[in-house]
Amino acid sequence: MTQIEIPSGTLEYVEKGRGAPLILLHGGTGNIEEWGGCVDGFAHHYRVIAYNRRGYGNASPRYDYPPDFFYEDVRDLAALMDALGVGGPAYICAFSDGATIALLFAVRYPD
Repeated sequence: MTQIEIPSGTLEYVEKGRGAPLILLHGGTGNIEEWGGCVDGFAHHYRVIAYNRRGYGNASPRYDYPPDFFYEDVRDLAALMDALGVGGPAYICAFSDGATIALLFAVRYPD
């Protein structure tokens, strides 16, 4: 895994493949490892980016859970995409809390 600095801290991620970006968001009780072999499988067709959200793995810690903490994750996702040069549309595959973040992200950044 590679670490990357974003304005609000550090995230860790893996990136494989080429093509349209596909971002994998894990749920609230796991981490990037939940995607297992999916990264390699999807990498045959996409530029796959999977990352540990704030508070998971070696990403920056989450010190509390305010009512709007999902929006912090939305900002982190936008910052990660910017730092990795993912401009324009991207596919997002998510489950559980990750799906909530994906939906909020789509509303906030429809492009």
